[in-house]
Amino acid sequence: MVVSDFRSTLKEFSNPAQYSDDDINLWIGLASEAINAALVGNRRTIMMCFYIAHHLTLARRDQAAANAATPGQATGLISGKSAGGIMISYNNSATTNENAGHWNLTTYGTRFYSLARMAGAGGVQL
Repeated sequence: MVVSDFRSTLKEFSNPAQYSDDDINLWIGLASEAINAALVGNRRTIMMCFYIAHHLTLARRDQAAANAATPGQATGLISGKSAGGIMISYNNSATTNENAGHWNLTTYGTRFYSLARMAGAGGVQL
């Protein structure tokens, strides 16, 4: 996979000013090592894209936090927050995977995790 493949698959990452080729190439290299084509078959390309997007999204969050908080600080999914008279709360049970750890922190991670769980699974006969 090359940067242009990633950018054409996930168009939300097409802006090089926001997501540099160097950053994408870093994660392409790591995804190439982490995702075994023999185990995942035809899903490898999309899994690599979700892997890369997950890590780019987390890095982007850390960059944004650097202005107002501590970059790299671990946080979970929002389950309740209030400010003044406004309160926000999410029911994350429908969008998280048990035992998925950090993959639950982005939608790309949950997609990656779902596909990864299929690795090595046999066909289903009804």
